[in-house]
Amino acid sequence: MSLVLQLLLFAVVDAGYNHLQVKHPPLVRLDPVREGHREVLELPGLTKPAVMTTMHVEPPIFVIDDFLTSDECDHIIELAKQQGLGTSLVGDEADFLEDPEAMREEFDAEGAWEDWNNNGDDWLDGDELRENMLSISDARFSDSDVDQMLEELKMDGDGDGRLSFEEFAKSDPVAVTRFVERVRNANPWYKARYSSQAWLSQDSESDPVLQGLRERLLALTHLPRVVVETSEQMQVVRYTVGGHYHCHLDTDPEQHNTTCCYFTDRSRNITCRLCRYLTLLYYLNEVPEGGATAFPGADIEAGVQYDEFEGTGLCNLSAQCESGVVVKPKKGSAVLWYSHFLDDEGQLGRVDNKTMHGGCDVIKGEKWIANNWIDIDGSIDYNGVENQQLGTGDLHSEL
Repeated sequence: MSLVLQLLLFAVVDAGYNHLQVKHPPLVRLDPVREGHREVLELPGLTKPAVMTTMHVEPPIFVIDDFLTSDECDHIIELAKQQGLGTSLVGDEADFLEDPEAMREEFDAEGAWEDWNNNGDDWLDGDELRENMLSISDARFSDSDVDQMLEELKMDGDGDGRLSFEEFAKSDPVAVTRFVERVRNANPWYKARYSSQAWLSQDSESDPVLQGLRERLLALTHLPRVVVETSEQMQVVRYTVGGHYHCHLDTDPEQHNTTCCYFTDRSRNITCRLCRYLTLLYYLNEVPEGGATAFPGADIEAGVQYDEFEGTGLCNLSAQCESGVVVKPKKGSAVLWYSHFLDDEGQLGRVDNKTMHGGCDVIKGEKWIANNWIDIDGSIDYNGVENQQLGTGDLHSEL
């Protein structure tokens, strides 16, 4: 019997970790065995076996070749086009500037200066301004953008290319925010994410191809059916030339005393956090050049937090796409990883910050992908829904 069939729980015990959610059926993780390990998979709906390769062990990252047929890939792209694609947003990007007057009234120059003045000296230099423009817009600006802002908004009274506290205190936070928004929108490649997306339902009344793909996911992951069927819809994403998504986690950082929810709940201003346990990413077309999926944090030391790692510059996948684990897109293949550890009862555990990942720039052509995220939702009574978890079966054989 294959070692993968052991479906190790990877116990990570932490009595101080408070899930604040109803107990869900135990989750499992596939055993990576070792880097380079390969397994043949007999999966439903496929006429030939798929092959799963372990790309990395800690965190476990798997690539499954021939997980989808060419026709299935083309069909999913067509469904997304029919649905209509909208601009992909990051977090609360849509609410960039809601109440200008309230922003002016609440502007605390001393507090803002303390936040922006990273090195604690008497000036805000170009690097500090650029870094804080990133923090309020999730976009990476150039030196010339900073110079343009200082000149256009008449912020730099003495023209020395930096701001004193007095100059900073006289600045209009609304004007700064609007400038940042305008430049960001004029240069979409500045953004942390530059793509378009659509959402496709995979319920019992959805397209048969999408229903079949969900069954294939169940067979691959051995997760409880009730958890899979109550997770998010499939996301389909299109990247054109220059399209990218800088380093990020699919799940929200740990927030004690905050329950798990879906993105739609968070967008309704409900206090909660995304708890995406597993990601299965599908490549839907051949990309002429670029468009790799990179995990630059795969080899970082345990305990390093996302904010710390982002400061290294490795999260900017437009600048570099060589660190950690790099997976090149191949039509019909899939990539699987787990964003959370599990505790000793198979319940959702801590976030695995080593799963920080992103999409590198498309150099030629376009890239189409789809994502299935398997979530835990604190509002669901999993015990009240029949658990139809798949048995392990004999789906895997070791190569």
